[in-house]
Amino acid sequence: QFNELHDYVHDYFDNLDVQEEINNKLDAMVEAGTLQEIITTYIQSNVAWIFDTVSDMKSATNLIAGSYARTLGYYAIGDGGGATYKIDDTSTANEMDIIQIGSDSLFAVLVTDSTKNVKQFGAKGDGNNDDTTALQFTLDYANTNKLEVFIPTPTSFYKVTSGLSVPTNSIGLVCETYDYSGVIRGYGSGYTILTINPSMGFYCKNLSIGGNNRNSVNGIYFTGEVGLNIFEHIRVYNLNGYGFRINDMWDSVLTDISIELCGNSTNYAFSFNESGYL
Repeated sequence: QFNELHDYVHDYFDNLDVQEEINNKLDAMVEAGTLQEIITTYIQSNVAWIFDTVSDMKSATNLIAGSYARTLGYYAIGDGGGATYKIDDTSTANEMDIIQIGSDSLFAVLVTDSTKNVKQFGAKGDGNNDDTTALQFTLDYANTNKLEVFIPTPTSFYKVTSGLSVPTNSIGLVCETYDYSGVIRGYGSGYTILTINPSMGFYCKNLSIGGNNRNSVNGIYFTGEVGLNIFEHIRVYNLNGYGFRINDMWDSVLTDISIELCGNSTNYAFSFNESGYL
């Protein structure tokens, strides 16, 4: 009986045309359209779709929840605002780090890495566009995600019209290039361009801040009472307010600090206040 069973099983598999069964199943799936759906879904969810700009990504029709998108720039290819996004259908758009895709209920969520730069949030740096909102959002986003803020070289400069605030737990702020008149320039009056609310170990490098014909704004205010900070290659220029005001600071390093055409009858161009010391 065992030999009969062995011969039966052997003959069954010898006579079984598996490929023909597979072909028949595939033909049926093609006719029903299910094979195309499976292939499309697989490609959409496992390939990072490349778009020239954020605007192109927003108008895409080939994205699905779970897929990834990569932009080569924010407004134009190579403008420094390129980023990677993951697509989902549960977020709420703020058009900064979460961008709505077309009229669908899909959202491109910025993928976090080790740094974030202001151009990934829409800052132009053309000297005309008001970049205040984009710069502040970058500072807040980097603080929440414990990232360094990177400011790429602008085509002209980043224009701000109200004060920027570096949150308490921020890591650092680094500019790609240094400009005599300021990579960040303040317009208007009655505010401080950059207020730093530090935690221990904050660093700021290669930052230049300027005003518009000695307008009545302040430069940098370090609120103080923490240490192990680094300020390296900092320039503040052309402000009818204090240039760089520091409250308590200990065990810190300031290197290559330049304050020019700043200050007035009641505000020093550069000052330590309270019991500030290095």
